[in-house]
Amino acid sequence: MATVKAVSDVGTKLNHAAIGVDGVIPATGFEMLIGVKATPAKGQDPEQLDATELHDDRSASIPGRQSIPALQYTFNYTKDNSEKLKDVAGKRHAFLETLPEGNGFLIVGVLNYYSNGISLNAIHEGTLSVVAESIIEVSDVAAYLAK
Repeated sequence: MATVKAVSDVGTKLNHAAIGVDGVIPATGFEMLIGVKATPAKGQDPEQLDATELHDDRSASIPGRQSIPALQYTFNYTKDNSEKLKDVAGKRHAFLETLPEGNGFLIVGVLNYYSNGISLNAIHEGTLSVVAESIIEVSDVAAYLAK
C-alpha cells in the first residue's frame, strides 16, 4: 500500500446536526452547513506548569491542562450563508468537519458568526466561531453523514 505524502484541502466540509432535547449527540444525519474557506487548529499545547525548586540550576516544567481553543472558520459572507447560520447561532449543536480522506473532527459547541467588514475590490468574508466543549478526532465520518 502506497503511503500518502500529503492531502489537499479540496473536499473539506463543515457539517452540522441538531442535538436533541435529551442532549444526545447524533450519530447520523449530518448535513453541510455552509462552505468554508479556512479551518482552525483543533488543539494547542498544554499549559506549562513551573516545577522548579530552589536548588535547581535550570527551570523545570511539567505539562498542565490543555485548553480547547476557540474555533474560527472563514467563510464567504452572503445573504444565503447568513440565513443558514442565523438558524444555528446561539444554540448547542454538533458539527462535523470532514476531510478529503474520509476522516474528520466531531465538535460540540455553540456557534456565533459575524461579518469581517468590506474593503475595496475584495470578497466580503465572515468569521464563524464555535465555542467548543469537545473536539473528537474521527477516523471514518461515513456513518455520521448517512441519512
